Amino acid sequence: MLFYKCLPSKSLTFRGQACSGQKAPKERVSLMCAANMDGSEKLPLLMIGKLASHDVSKALTHFLSRKDYFMNVYTKESQWEMPTEAAVQKSDKVTCSHLLVKHRESRRPQNHKGEQITRSKDEALDLLRGYRNMIVNGEAKFADLAEKHSDCSSARRGGDLGPFGPGQMQKPFEEASFALQVGELSEPISTDSGVHIILRTA
Repeated sequence: MLFYKCLPSKSLTFRGQACSGQKAPKERVSLMCAANMDGSEKLPLLMIGKLASHDVSKALTHFLSRKDYFMNVYTKESQWEMPTEAAVQKSDKVTCSHLLVKHRESRRPQNHKGEQITRSKDEALDLLRGYRNMIVNGEAKFADLAEKHSDCSSARRGGDLGPFGPGQMQKPFEEASFALQVGELSEPISTDSGVHIILRTA
């Protein structure tokens, strides 16, 4: 139940009716009333949070047209058209696992065991693409390959990095992670640490 269809009522309140047909919430939306020029009638203006003046005008125009509108319960944004997809509560964090293959140009060319890395970047990419193909073809599980082959200390956890937000990872890694859908595996990503494949898990 993510969008609510809001209908004007004679009692100068707005009722929230769930589009899915489920029971609507009991809370009411606060209203401000405006009198007509001759004082004969008062019309409610829907106030969602702190509306700018043009939003108030838009709400009033909509009330006069007696059309339903739809409100995203997460962002509090409203629209006149029926939504074509459900609203999604966006998180400022993602949870990912990765498999890192370092090369001699990495900023710290040692693996988590302290072994020196001498392979070239091209060789690292070839290895990484091989691991990715094994995962995609169902020949191996991501966590198993990460535990065995990743040069990051997260190998001990099957590559799990836990949740992280903006600014916590190197920019190419962050952008790739946030672009993934849950359960999606990235193409090889290059950072100062080496080359990675990333699996978004939440």
